[in-house]
Amino acid sequence: GNWKLEYFFREDIRPFEGQMIFSSKSQNIGIRNKLWANKKNRLNWFIYYRDLYVADTTLENQNEDKNLNGRVEYHLNLLKGALTGSLFYELGKGMEQKKEYSYVEVPVGEGIYTWIDDGDEIQELDEFEIAAFQDQANFIKVFSVTNEYQSTYNLSFNESFLLNLKRLWYKKKGFLKLLSRFSDQFITQIDRKLLEGNSVNYFNPYLNTRGLDELVSLKSMLRNVLYFNRSHSVFGIEWHHLLNSNRIFLINGFEERGLSEDLIKIRLNWNRSWQSRLNLTKGENRNASDWMTIKNYQIERYELEKSLQWISGRKSRLSLKYRYASKLNILNNSNEKAIFNDIKLLWQYNLVNKSALTSSISYVNINYDGSSNSSLNYIMLEALQAGKNAVWQLSWNKNIDK
Repeated sequence: GNWKLEYFFREDIRPFEGQMIFSSKSQNIGIRNKLWANKKNRLNWFIYYRDLYVADTTLENQNEDKNLNGRVEYHLNLLKGALTGSLFYELGKGMEQKKEYSYVEVPVGEGIYTWIDDGDEIQELDEFEIAAFQDQANFIKVFSVTNEYQSTYNLSFNESFLLNLKRLWYKKKGFLKLLSRFSDQFITQIDRKLLEGNSVNYFNPYLNTRGLDELVSLKSMLRNVLYFNRSHSVFGIEWHHLLNSNRIFLINGFEERGLSEDLIKIRLNWNRSWQSRLNLTKGENRNASDWMTIKNYQIERYELEKSLQWISGRKSRLSLKYRYASKLNILNNSNEKAIFNDIKLLWQYNLVNKSALTSSISYVNINYDGSSNSSLNYIMLEALQAGKNAVWQLSWNKNIDK
């Protein structure tokens, strides 16, 4: 393999009362290596050791420390390209500032969040939700750091694999020919920060962090998609499995959002002009906070969506969609329930100047027996009202060439 030894020395000086004062220094030594570098496998790794000395704690927001940082990168290409993948793993130690956030008003349509006032006309942190419609998005979330620091172990882990059986058995017959129509894509992304603890396995990317006191922040995503006839021009089926989690430690406590979802997509192209789609979804949305309990929920949802689309050349397409959805908040046996029946007519027209005009009109009927919790109502009703709703949208998009 290809070995490389590195060393560097760092010294920091900071301004204080009109003078530049020596504050800290560090010595760093590292080793890099490439174990494999061929058409089928490629593995790179490095390890760094850092020795930090702090001369003046009034100038540095960190303590003296000795730690190791490491990284591994692996790429594979096997079975004549039927199995390809990559893996990235990095572990290190650092300092994390505690955070707090606020919401800042911006022009309508340029934000992400909307304010749901409880009637007192006072903006409070538990009164903001992600806007369902662009004309309601007039707030952004702004994070600010505090002067409180904590030592953390930081892990970053990404892996991606693609299995395409068509490359192996496309020319086969019988059962192997059937299997060649399947393919699968698997992706995992994890970014995690943990406080130091005696019984914590910092090296394990799949560590169960639920209820773990040492957890500072976590962003994780797992997605698997199983395809049948992925590139077929007439018929295809997809099964999407998704797990998302986002948890952050703020100055007031924890806030966590989670999503788990299974989605089956079935497509059928009758001819060049007519297409139909069927989507079946089972999912759960979670929100938990130990300091804003009014925003906590755990919503189970089931959805069915059918659509019929007519395509006229490359310029125009007209779609008729129907959606049925059932949403139930099961947190603390509260059992707020919403039933949606949604009919939508959507038209898209592509213009010659690389722009597209899209318009839609929907009729949405919602049966809801929930509480008066404004934040929960917004989520359960998707920014609409219980009963009969009419929604129309008009948008114009243009691609600007460089």
